[in-house]
Amino acid sequence: MSESKELEKLKNENNELHVSLSENRNLIRLISHDLNNYLSIILSSSNLLGEYIKQNNSKKVEEHLDKINRSVENQGNLIHQILEIESYHSCGKDLNIRPVQIAKVLDIMTFAFEDRLEYKDIKVDITYNCPKNQSFLVDLVPFSNSVVNVVVSNAIKFTPKGGTVNIEINRDEKEGVLQITVKDKGVGIPDDILKSIFVLQEKSSRRGTEGEKGIGFGMPLLKSYIEKMNGTIDIQTVCQNRDPVNHGTTVIIKAPLAPE
Repeated sequence: MSESKELEKLKNENNELHVSLSENRNLIRLISHDLNNYLSIILSSSNLLGEYIKQNNSKKVEEHLDKINRSVENQGNLIHQILEIESYHSCGKDLNIRPVQIAKVLDIMTFAFEDRLEYKDIKVDITYNCPKNQSFLVDLVPFSNSVVNVVVSNAIKFTPKGGTVNIEINRDEKEGVLQITVKDKGVGIPDDILKSIFVLQEKSSRRGTEGEKGIGFGMPLLKSYIEKMNGTIDIQTVCQNRDPVNHGTTVIIKAPLAPE
């Protein structure tokens, strides 16, 4: 092998290593953010438990114990995902792609954002144009937390108080995919951010309508994961300063249907 080809090979390997390391760091940041969200649910429920025990309100006690148990379970899944990161990126280990019911994914989503939705008085309106038990092929934990939850989190973040986030589920027999459409009437995405929204090296964080912060690396990681699961993502957006009435963002996620 000539010296120039050897240098080119080393350069490519170095670039691949840099991208892999960047993905790992940013994914850990994203998952840490999700872990903190579940920890907040645990702390909030724990504080309320004492009051409900004193009031002998067994129904509320059971409700908050269930929230704590679910949060712990979701944290365990996220920690497992962190442990698998190196295998995904460095060892070529396959994702755990298997049939997953869409209702399970959306149940994880609604639980994760329950407190945020209540705080901003935002309603999530879910429309199923297919059975709720419709299965499609994804890895449940990263698809739920690093794909769907990232999209819905952004929709909540940029939707004003009292607004609505619409989620529509469709089965496309022709394409052989399940389509998840998340639509908000938020402020929209500026052109300069939209053009590089999936670029790993570009941080695209903006504050939400109530000053919410973001880590800015969710969308590149989302695209990386959805492509590993043989899916696609498309974003359509209209900024509020361009159209004060019909503004907002629509995100369309597609993933393969499970064989029947």
